[in-house]
Amino acid sequence: MRGGGWPARSSTPWLPVGAAQRTSGDGTRREGAASPGTTGTVPIPASTLPERVLLVVLVVFLPFDDRFGAGGVGVTVAVFAVLGLIVGFNRGSCLVRVAVHRRALPAFLFLLVTLTIEFFHPLPSITWWVRVAEMVLGMILIGSVCRDRRAIRAVLYAIVGVALVLGLPLTVETYGSSQAITASDFTESSQARSGLLSGTVLAANGINVVGTLMALGCAVAAGLSLTVGDFRGRVLLIGTFCLLLLATFLSFSRGAVLAAIAGGLGALLYHRSSLSSRAVRVLFLIATFILLVPAVILPRLTFSGENQAGKPESRSVMLDLCIQTAPEYLPVGVGSGNFWEKWGIEHGFNIYSDSVDGVHNGYLQTAIQWGLPGLAGFLLMLIGIARCLPPRRQVDPFGPSLAALFLALSVTLLVAHNIYDKYFAVGFGIILGYGVWMRPAPRRPGSTRR
Repeated sequence: MRGGGWPARSSTPWLPVGAAQRTSGDGTRREGAASPGTTGTVPIPASTLPERVLLVVLVVFLPFDDRFGAGGVGVTVAVFAVLGLIVGFNRGSCLVRVAVHRRALPAFLFLLVTLTIEFFHPLPSITWWVRVAEMVLGMILIGSVCRDRRAIRAVLYAIVGVALVLGLPLTVETYGSSQAITASDFTESSQARSGLLSGTVLAANGINVVGTLMALGCAVAAGLSLTVGDFRGRVLLIGTFCLLLLATFLSFSRGAVLAAIAGGLGALLYHRSSLSSRAVRVLFLIATFILLVPAVILPRLTFSGENQAGKPESRSVMLDLCIQTAPEYLPVGVGSGNFWEKWGIEHGFNIYSDSVDGVHNGYLQTAIQWGLPGLAGFLLMLIGIARCLPPRRQVDPFGPSLAALFLALSVTLLVAHNIYDKYFAVGFGIILGYGVWMRPAPRRPGSTRR
């Protein structure tokens, strides 16, 4: 293996240092270092072709979920259901193993704490909670499918491919026009955004959602470009990263841009390369930003409280409201049903209409609804997933990509309050799957490696 690149093809999937593997006649893998505290070998069924195909189909339809389906059920829900039936019927033990793994248990603790808190408040409603529970179950399902490197590789490249499908036409349609437009402040840049993006793939499928998916693809492409061994593949992935970064900027979405940059820098820092090599890549990133990003986009990337058409920016107002009402909701929250039906209206969270708006921040939204206990449970869930990442000391082809994906999703939670969105289930599920099935066991104190 050269320079931390992809391992040479062999008859068995690549394993971390210290893990022993053999394949039995029934198609299962046996990895000696997969489960801490166990002796001998643990059978791990390899992912099947139908499972990997459904994973890819699921990712492909993420940006188009609202445009396909019937009876109010999106196509991704149907894919999740079919995948769940296949895995549950054929590999039920894999589902159980992921669900009871110590890295997944904080997610169920979070659900238990928040459900208990919800019924201690007036107007209890489990609608929001059920959506979050569906996200957690989807994460468990994805983790049970990502049992080997073929599955993880397939879904990571699917994320990059979908981002390209969204970003390439957007760049072709709007880049030239955006270069000819100028904006001096946030309002003018927002008006330019409305004019440029109307009728594009972003407007058809939700600007912020599509921007986020392009940012996730950008982050994953950055990580893959650092570890792929083939020179042409590395050049192709670097070009893909630059294109997706530009497309993310063209979405005019501050959260998507922040997630893409955080993911790219996270992959670079996670990768075990020299300081000079990292500096060159950062300078290349800055040069791309300066030379290619249209100037009309930059004023909108600021966090401003200025008026838009005589109205204050919603994110600024929401942040002020969250700060002012913090003493009321921090102890045990106000309940999700109470927030959306009564408390939010009484405290001004219905900024531009009669209905309550989300606060554009997943962490604050969780704290408002379920207080510090709920926020602590949510953070513990994220910490459990983060601890599934490959150890940085270990040269792993998926390390930078998974680290970039986790950082991009965590940053997205700073600007999106829907913590139950399906791309969270997919992204966190991939990382959880690696942690359950492939992450090497930590060495016990006093142990030595031979």
